[in-house]
Amino acid sequence: MAKVYCLNCDTLISAKKVALGAPIKCHKCRTEMIIIDTDPLEVSLTFEDWDNSDWLEEESYNWG
Repeated sequence: MAKVYCLNCDTLISAKKVALGAPIKCHKCRTEMIIIDTDPLEVSLTFEDWDNSDWLEEESYNWG
């Protein structure tokens, strides 16, 4: 069984189904991720769980 850390809370997750695009959910914070690579096992946030609020804050970027 492959293991990966949750991108949101760093909890170690055991992945039962290891296939590209397979969904995986953190049992602690309920964040949904998808497997984007199998060797080594790597996950990414799903579109619904991606927080883009940082991109919307004008103060955090120098536009000039």
